[in-house]
Amino acid sequence: MKLLVTAADQKDRSIPEGVELIKVGEDLDQKLNSITDNSCTEMILEEVFENSKYEDFVPLFNMLINKIRLGGQMLVVGIDLLTLSDLYNSHLIDEEIMNRAIFSKKSLHNCKSLIHIAHQRNLNVASLEKSGFNYKLILTRLS
Repeated sequence: MKLLVTAADQKDRSIPEGVELIKVGEDLDQKLNSITDNSCTEMILEEVFENSKYEDFVPLFNMLINKIRLGGQMLVVGIDLLTLSDLYNSHLIDEEIMNRAIFSKKSLHNCKSLIHIAHQRNLNVASLEKSGFNYKLILTRLS
């Protein structure tokens, strides 16, 4: 099973055949609970954590990890809070960009926290790319 969990509007986007789409905010817990653990070979998470409450971050991440099959991959796309802060403090982005990034989301996290939890749950970091304050993190489930 391939799963795309996103907060983005999908009107103009073609979803490949065989990919199940779950939109953040549409009974996310209920929909995730209906998916069998260890059943996903691929999972794409697009700004899922940024559009969820801060206190839901760890439980939601753990729930998503449980859905990944051994050897399966998870692509996490989001905003890195530390990079965003560094760019602002270095005057590489202005207040308007900083405010748009912060106040258009429910919560922000840093990829170091994500990686720390991933390692605790025996996921390997296959790659990490950053562009501006956005990141793409690919994790592989080892056990």
